[in-house]
Amino acid sequence: MAEICSNLLNKGMFLSLKEFTEAILMKLDYEFFNAGDIIIHQSAQPDKMFFIDCGQVLVKNEAFQMELCDGDHFGEICFLFGGRQLATVSALTTCSLFTLSLQEFQEIEEEFPMQSLYGTDRKNKRLRPEPKDSDPNPKTREIN
Repeated sequence: MAEICSNLLNKGMFLSLKEFTEAILMKLDYEFFNAGDIIIHQSAQPDKMFFIDCGQVLVKNEAFQMELCDGDHFGEICFLFGGRQLATVSALTTCSLFTLSLQEFQEIEEEFPMQSLYGTDRKNKRLRPEPKDSDPNPKTREIN
């Protein structure tokens, strides 16, 4: 399974115990979306989180928008903090996505109570993405 999910592993998404990573990888499903498809509607109740195997998506709400691509993930904030989806996510290209259902995620949490997908700092960055000054073409920008 690690060979199939190499984009996720190469981006450093799973920086935890090998057993924790394997448990997540074994529970992933695979879905396809066409360019223009809405993958997540803002304010919807979450039922899965998404990991991009191949393709590009646009994450957008009233305050910001950003593009994500191979190896990136989205939809996890509601899993980690509860509540409704914070943004609409649409496919910019044909996308192959791995998905993890809320139920599967909760089972993994029960099995590995001391592990998490990543640390608090990274979660907070995803809530308030900031472009780097050195990047002349940032993927994230404020919407006026």
